[in-house]
Amino acid sequence: MLENLRFTGEELAVMSFFESMTGVSPIDCVIEDDSVILVVKNKDFKTLLRNASMMQRKSRGAIRFLLEELEKVVKKKITIIKYYPNPEEFLRGFFSLRKDEDVKLIKKPDGTMYAVIYVNPRRKGAVIGRNGYKAKQGRMLAKKYFNLQTIFIR
Repeated sequence: MLENLRFTGEELAVMSFFESMTGVSPIDCVIEDDSVILVVKNKDFKTLLRNASMMQRKSRGAIRFLLEELEKVVKKKITIIKYYPNPEEFLRGFFSLRKDEDVKLIKKPDGTMYAVIYVNPRRKGAVIGRNGYKAKQGRMLAKKYFNLQTIFIR
């Protein structure tokens, strides 16, 4: 699904600025009202960490420093997400699932697919996010990249 992506001028500007600052080219950019989601290939994330730590001269908090610098210019909250070509891995990484938490993909007879994420009841709020924000982002990206109709968090 990545080959069919189209970008607005604002998205291209943010992607170009991100690449010039980090040396890593994002594969997607989603701009919402008050936030920007940048999607980076998993293999490029190590390069991003290395380049960010060189900017700050300390590896600890390097990504946070980089995000703060980007947020000053863009004036929106920025989130960087790792892209995995496998939907289960992508959802596991996006929601920061632990080893005891699971993702199941279910295909309906009509051909549509959806995901069920099983999490520890104590962590359910962290996975869903404040006002369901993280769950909404996850659903939107899963539909965009993997054509998943919805995500259930149980």
